[in-house]
Amino acid sequence: MLVDALIVASFLLLVGRHPGFQQRYGGGYQTPEQAVIHAIENESESLPSYACLANPQRQLVLAVFQAYFPMEMLLNTEVVPSHFARVKDLLVPKENGLDFFQTVLAIEHIVRCRTVVISDANVEFVSLGAQCLASVTKYNGPRAYELLLKRRGAAHNMRLVRDDFLNRAIIRLCCFRGIEEDEAWAEMPNLVQELGDRETRALQVEIGQKDGLAEVPAYVPCGAAALMQAGTTNADVGVKSAVIALCRVLDEAVVSFGKVLNYKVVKLRLENLAVRASQYKAGSGPPFADLPFQLEEIGAGEVAVKVLG
Repeated sequence: MLVDALIVASFLLLVGRHPGFQQRYGGGYQTPEQAVIHAIENESESLPSYACLANPQRQLVLAVFQAYFPMEMLLNTEVVPSHFARVKDLLVPKENGLDFFQTVLAIEHIVRCRTVVISDANVEFVSLGAQCLASVTKYNGPRAYELLLKRRGAAHNMRLVRDDFLNRAIIRLCCFRGIEEDEAWAEMPNLVQELGDRETRALQVEIGQKDGLAEVPAYVPCGAAALMQAGTTNADVGVKSAVIALCRVLDEAVVSFGKVLNYKVVKLRLENLAVRASQYKAGSGPPFADLPFQLEEIGAGEVAVKVLG
C-alpha cells in the first residue's frame, strides 16, 4: 500500500505543476503543493488515484503536501526551521511517515536532475540533508535545522555560534552561493563586514534569526541560490551587489508585508530578480544593487519580486 501511496504522491507533484491543473482544480495556486491540497480538499473528483487509497495512505499523502519543500531548498538552505518543525509534527507521528516523506523528495529530485550529471558533492549534500532532517525524531525543528547549518559550516572550518544570528546568515549565504571551496566561504564574512548597518540588520534578522515559529514572519527566499549564483558568474553584478539586492528586498518586504500578511512563513519569490542578475549588463541602467522593483502578493503567504524596467 505504501508503494501505491508513493506513486500517487509523486504523480500529484508532477500534475500540481501544470498551469492548467492549477487553474482548473488547484484554486489558481501557482505552487504544486498548494494546488494539490486545494484539489484534495475541494475537487476530490479530479484525483481518482488519491481517492482509491485507503484512508491512512490518503492522510499520509496529504501530510506530505502540507509539509512539502523541494529537496533543492534543503540542499541550499532556502528552507527555514519551521519546515523542519512541520515535518516533525505532521510526518513523524505517522507510521513510516518520515521515510515516506524523504523518499518522495528524493524521487522528485532525481526526476528534476535527470538531465544533469550529479556531482559527488551533490550526493553528499543529499545524504547530509536527509540525515539532518531525520534528526527531527530526536530534536525539535530549530535544533535539527541548526545541525544542518553546523555541519555545512564545519566542512569549511566555519563554526556555527549559537545565538549569533549574523553568523547563521553568513553560513546560509555561503550555501546559497553554492561554491564548495574554502576560499569562497572565507570571503563571505569579509564581504558582509563591508555592508551598511541596514543591510547587516536585514541579514541578521531575516536570514539568521526568524524561524517561522517564535520569530515571525519568516521569509523563505525562494530563488536566493539562483540570485547568488548569478552574482558569482556575472562579473557585471558580483556577489556583493547580489547580497545588497537581497537585503533591499527583505527590508522592503518587512515594511510592506511584515504587519499585513497573517502568516508565520512567507515565500519570497526571487526568481525574477535572479534572472535579471544573470542578464544584467553594466552601463545599461542603474547599478544592479539599485535596480527598482516592486513586491506583489501572488498567493496565500507568497510574495513575488518584480524588477521594473
